[in-house]
Amino acid sequence: VEQAIEQTTQEGVPPGVIAQIHKTTFQHMDEVLDYFDAKGFGVTFNPTCPTGRGVHVDALSGQEVFEARRQILERADRSGNLKILGADLVRQLFCFVTRQHDMTERNCHAHNCGAGVTLIGVDPDGTLWPCGRSNDADMGKFGNVHDVATLRDYQKKLTSFHEKDLWYVRCFDCAARLICLFGCTAFDKESLPTRAMDCSATRRLYQYLCNHGDLAQRLVERVQAGMRKNDEEPKHIPPPFLELHAGRHF
Repeated sequence: VEQAIEQTTQEGVPPGVIAQIHKTTFQHMDEVLDYFDAKGFGVTFNPTCPTGRGVHVDALSGQEVFEARRQILERADRSGNLKILGADLVRQLFCFVTRQHDMTERNCHAHNCGAGVTLIGVDPDGTLWPCGRSNDADMGKFGNVHDVATLRDYQKKLTSFHEKDLWYVRCFDCAARLICLFGCTAFDKESLPTRAMDCSATRRLYQYLCNHGDLAQRLVERVQAGMRKNDEEPKHIPPPFLELHAGRHF
């Protein structure tokens, strides 16, 4: 991994990393953040959840997920390294500061996600899924493009995939819905503790932002300043990947 990061950096293509927060890394968040602060490339932190091949992974508590995110926010505020925030935390900060969250969006961060609507998952053998993660969770398979008959119940399967149970009624009266990313439909249905963990963490994060509005405002202003600076700088367009490397490509 370190070699791949170094190579992409040398090619002028800064890497982006997804880092897992689990029971072990949670105990060493300062050390983890020191590492990414020193590296300087973008990172998104995802909490582990007991699903897929990791079904036996110990689930984090909502308090632990919140504490990790709190440390990320406070480190970004102290160090000025906004790249450790990741897209999800930036989105939540903007929703909180602007007091705007479009509940009608159909994407991975909406109450009704875009699986099977604005995106779709396709296996190499032509099997269709609502999205890539529904494939991981083995949920909602539509059928196969090579056998049209298997796709006739597409709409029925999609409706079932998006169906919410009564657990989600709480969302409509929850103040934290302003910053809520509503989890992943596929993962949450496969692992009920995951949605409870994420809900608890989000409610704690919302209360934290209410008590630290100045921090949220500072971070949003810095992100906006960085976006303006990026727009003003000349764009560096790296050459096509296949021209960068010799050898055989599959």
